[in-house]
Amino acid sequence: MNEREWFYVEAGTQRGPYTVAEVVEVLRHLGPSTLVWRAGLAEWVRAEAVPEFARATWPMSPGPPPVPGPALGGSDAEPQTLNPLVLWGRCFAWGGRFSRSEFAVAYFGYNVVLAALIGSGAAVIAVALGGRKSEVGAIVLGVFAVVWFLFAVVISLGATVRRLNDLGQSGWLAVISLVPCVNFAFLVYLLAVKGGEGAAVPASGAVPIAAVVAVVVAVVLVLPMMIGIVAAIAIPSLLRARVSANEAGAIGNVRTVVSAQAAYQYANQGFYEGQWECLAGVQTCIPDYTGPTFLDATLFAGPRSGYVHELHGGAPAAGAKGSSPSSTDAFAVIAYPVTPGKTGVRAFCGDSSGRICAIANGTKDELVTGSGQSGVRCADACLQLR
Repeated sequence: MNEREWFYVEAGTQRGPYTVAEVVEVLRHLGPSTLVWRAGLAEWVRAEAVPEFARATWPMSPGPPPVPGPALGGSDAEPQTLNPLVLWGRCFAWGGRFSRSEFAVAYFGYNVVLAALIGSGAAVIAVALGGRKSEVGAIVLGVFAVVWFLFAVVISLGATVRRLNDLGQSGWLAVISLVPCVNFAFLVYLLAVKGGEGAAVPASGAVPIAAVVAVVVAVVLVLPMMIGIVAAIAIPSLLRARVSANEAGAIGNVRTVVSAQAAYQYANQGFYEGQWECLAGVQTCIPDYTGPTFLDATLFAGPRSGYVHELHGGAPAAGAKGSSPSSTDAFAVIAYPVTPGKTGVRAFCGDSSGRICAIANGTKDELVTGSGQSGVRCADACLQLR
């Protein structure tokens, strides 16, 4: 009997929930024809038809309706306010209501404060560190953002439930606000529809037609648009990251070949090598060599990390005793993208001088000069890397 489960309609506005005793006190002023409802009833009924209220003493003529106040309790006792601190506190009690303006202040105000605090916190940490990177500063800011985000979830859900209560809808519909893309249309619905007017809808009522239309519009129109926006932002970043990784790998491969040639020169009577196979299988090219190989054969077996690698030898060596038959006096190794602009942007070159350079157009035509002749090297147009 003391459970707050009854609602009544006053001047077209739903009030409640209240206990039976509280509603009886109100009905003494409003009269027996007042519409009441609680969970379990199929529709709103006149108070005089409900056994709990039929025993009440009705006045001959209804007096003026009472002003809802703290004596009645419940959500109607909360005074309206746009103070965000007060509204945020109310978000932790999901039994009340929010008007559109209160919902907007509570919902958006917290997000604005969140962005402002994270931005100012990052600025303060950056100034304090003097531009130096600090894992401690990043961790502190991250922990603060996580804690604040958890509160934001509670406040957002609480504000949404209260707004649904004001619209006469079930608070469980707040889960729609957790669905990506659809939550945008749902938020528009909560801000656009005016609550507390006309015949009140029971709190267990179905989703209104406007909400269904909003969800359908979001799925059909908004969802593809949001996916396109995310793709437009994410895909270029992924491609740039892939290109950067491929270029870094190509530079590393060129350096590896230059180092391998230096080691090969020491074992090959001071001459470099003009064939990949000899660098990967030294024993087959240098007589009586018993040491390790200098290069992995997979480097020249085909494109690697979006780049093709080629080895250019200079003029044949004089053929000193104990040297490889394919020995050269110089070499140049180049790496260029399989598909310029997609698998890589720049092309790279390294030569017997130890120089490693790049050109911006991603083609191999301008990388090497003197190929097949004495003094083969990277072209002058190739800009040296630091």
